[in-house]
Amino acid sequence: MYIPKSATGAKLEAAKAFVGFVNSTPGCKVLNDTLKPTGAYGMKNCALPSDVPQAVKDVVKYSDDNKTTPALEFASPVKGPNLEQIIITVGTGQSTAAAAAARYDEDVKKQAQQLGLPGW
Repeated sequence: MYIPKSATGAKLEAAKAFVGFVNSTPGCKVLNDTLKPTGAYGMKNCALPSDVPQAVKDVVKYSDDNKTTPALEFASPVKGPNLEQIIITVGTGQSTAAAAAARYDEDVKKQAQQLGLPGW
């Protein structure tokens, strides 16, 4: 959840109160009672109910075991424009993961240079 910078005054205070509630234990209870969670919560004070699907439990265990990393958009400010096509070549067996990673590194380098970013 986020609050846009354009929010001011009473609307800003109401938005902050709402976000605070959603991130609270009572707010989590409302979420769990209203919708069946389809994944782990990103908040420590929100527990998943015991009757979530097994796939959700498996994902939570994977995360709890520190076997996850942030998505690319959170790890790098530069994205290569051909990522989707590069990944498809791996998924269809046309390329190895190592070869695709090297292609993606070059794709990111080109993109950064086109954007005029320093250090590339």
